Amino acid sequence: MKYLIIDDEIYARKALAKRIQGIMSDYDVEIYEAENVPTAKIILQKLHFDIIFLDIYMPGENGLELAEYLGKSNLTYEIVVVSGYAEFEYAQKALELGIRHYLLKPANEDKLREILKESWLRSRTEQGSRMAVPAENICQIVFGEGTLELPFKSQEYIVMAIRANRDLDDRTCMQITGFLFQICRENMGYTINPMRLSELVAVCGAEKVTVEKIKEKLEPLLELCDIYIGVSNPYLKQGETAKAYHEAVDALNNRLIDRWNKIFLYSEERILPLNESEFQMFSQALVKQECELACAILNRIFNSSIDDKCHFSQIQYIYQKIVNSIREYQFTYRKESEAVLIQSINSFRSMKEILNYFQELLSTIVGSVPKENTDTMRDVVDYIHQYYYDFISLEALARERYYMNPKYFGKLFRDYTGMSFSKYLTKVRMEKAAEYLEDGNYSIHQISYMCGYTNTSHFIQTFKKYYNETPAKWKGGKK
Repeated sequence: MKYLIIDDEIYARKALAKRIQGIMSDYDVEIYEAENVPTAKIILQKLHFDIIFLDIYMPGENGLELAEYLGKSNLTYEIVVVSGYAEFEYAQKALELGIRHYLLKPANEDKLREILKESWLRSRTEQGSRMAVPAENICQIVFGEGTLELPFKSQEYIVMAIRANRDLDDRTCMQITGFLFQICRENMGYTINPMRLSELVAVCGAEKVTVEKIKEKLEPLLELCDIYIGVSNPYLKQGETAKAYHEAVDALNNRLIDRWNKIFLYSEERILPLNESEFQMFSQALVKQECELACAILNRIFNSSIDDKCHFSQIQYIYQKIVNSIREYQFTYRKESEAVLIQSINSFRSMKEILNYFQELLSTIVGSVPKENTDTMRDVVDYIHQYYYDFISLEALARERYYMNPKYFGKLFRDYTGMSFSKYLTKVRMEKAAEYLEDGNYSIHQISYMCGYTNTSHFIQTFKKYYNETPAKWKGGKK
């Protein structure tokens, strides 16, 4: 990737160059600098750049004049204006010239990162659009619908199962395939699994490359999109692509054990001995309507039978044993119309998520409510007191941090605190606001942002409703 920074201020050029190098540290980049428009024109005659970072105010010709010159010369570049002036006429002129990004100095870090990564992705996607094997051929090869051969330069290959948390869109597919096209040196083909639209299957040439090295090369892909990757063993025989695919899926399923990892290499099955009497005790607890006991047995089964080296097949066996007990209980003790469908194990992302799901399911179907998880709710309260200033929502915390159903999470929180999640969050924020007001060192506008409100008027209204007093009238020591 090549970047050109055009700015008459040397410190501004150096600072921006340093930030670009930091953001793109995992990639090969070349950064050129020009202190004025004439110098930039000389450089542009010799080199092509992925992005031109352009200041507006410079001695002689200004930045927008250069952009206009490039347009008239039919030279197409992605231009990012980085200016210290937020004047409407300049922004309007930039839009007329086709400039999509207008950043104020110092450029916002997140926006700069977004621009750089999108540019990198676009360049790789353009190169990766020429796949070695058509998608329909890969579908036949992997899923056994044909006898086509892989026209790879190398004989050895691996299969990857790449799965997202939702159906893959075109943009994500381009991100993945463009990246794979580069690291596999064009020896790759892919298809979307017709039975699971959230899964992309790739067959990649891997001659003289270990799977450990491939895993290392895949790491930067995780920065581009939220996915999990399972990698098969290397194979030589053409007819073993289906077997390699199943290995990749088995590897991928191990994300249930190691939720912090996102790339998994296939390993042979490792089965630990199980205590079958525990499953019998679980079934008996269901029959006796003892929900708390059933949950305690579940915890014991998972903790004693699964470790960080466990294979997915063992988890699958345990999961099915528990599901069978629950189904038998529902068939015997609940009406058919009241039966609850049980999720597939493939819908979960971690063991904690599975355990939380079963605990919630039991509280629904057994009739008695399991003992509240006071440790979890205490952690939620501590989290609110620590991050009250940030965007916090019940649904986000429930799903992304504690892997619970939001309704169930909200019920547990209300039972633990005696109030709803939103009221408790408001209480904490208002108490913090009162402390800041009494301190006397902050303006109301500052306190609004410090307490998690982006709209000062909304903050004032909430404060008045809570304390029956406006922030402006609140005095230290009063109340």
